[in-house]
Amino acid sequence: MKVRRGFRLPDEQERLRQKAIRLEWMTIAFMTSIIGVMYLVLGQSQAMKTAWVEDMLSLVPPIAFLVGTRLEMKDPNAQFPYGFFRSISIAYLLASTALLVMGGYLLFDSVAKLISAHHPTIGSVELFGQQIWLGWLMIAALIYSIIPPLILGHKKLPLGEQLHDKVLYTDAKMNKADWLTGAAAIVDPDLLEVRVEA
Repeated sequence: MKVRRGFRLPDEQERLRQKAIRLEWMTIAFMTSIIGVMYLVLGQSQAMKTAWVEDMLSLVPPIAFLVGTRLEMKDPNAQFPYGFFRSISIAYLLASTALLVMGGYLLFDSVAKLISAHHPTIGSVELFGQQIWLGWLMIAALIYSIIPPLILGHKKLPLGEQLHDKVLYTDAKMNKADWLTGAAAIVDPDLLEVRVEA
């Protein structure tokens, strides 16, 4: 079978693609730091655990995008004479599956909490010799977890539309889910009740 010539994007599209790649690397860096900060203040709050799991799942779309874009521009060879353009479809499948899993987990976790009427108390921690209610640290971590996804998702959404890239578009939607989850966790009754059990 004849091997086709490799395909290259026009200069403007390639510039947008490189910008999207930089944004995805920034997303991975910020989300990794957010996951670490959230883990440190997790406590017994179900809202925090949900936000933490959701933040871990949100690493899948940027990684899938970076792997897919790296593969799709590889030159065709004898085994793949038409190239690797379908690799971005596999990346889209991974990204959309992560979004589906996140939505299913949030639904299951919320319904389970509602049925069991589980209401954990949030204790206090000693920080620099002072007793501090853990809820304040949780709120600070949640505010930090809202800002990067809000900015990055806002920047990725038009790029996904301009490049007609389903993975980038899905990742931008996942960023929206990230900051919405963080905002919802801040107003969760677990965090609004300033109550410490001795």
